[in-house]
Amino acid sequence: MRFVALRSEVPLDVQVLHRVRDRLGQRTLLMNQIRSILLERGIVVAQGRRKLLDALDALSSDNGDGAVGARVRLLLNDMLDQWRALDTRRLGPWMTSSPTWRATTRQLAAWRQSPASAC
Repeated sequence: MRFVALRSEVPLDVQVLHRVRDRLGQRTLLMNQIRSILLERGIVVAQGRRKLLDALDALSSDNGDGAVGARVRLLLNDMLDQWRALDTRRLGPWMTSSPTWRATTRQLAAWRQSPASAC
């Protein structure tokens, strides 16, 4: 019977990093869906997270006389809540620009370029 060697810490870190990136894709998907709902109603929002948030803030402070109805406004507010929930669950210090994060990404890049990572 053949046994598989246990993975070292670096390949496991790479695997976790890819899982986190998949979760970030959910946020992008949600942002694009919000952007398309607004575009269907003639509201064009420039690219970028901040610009979309500004547009949603302007719509929520619109007091009912804007380009979207009350039902769509409730839907957009719910989607914004989902977006914020995804942001708050983003592994905190793991995804920041802390020195630990930068050191870890350098180690992962070095590991990927090493011949031992091909196994």
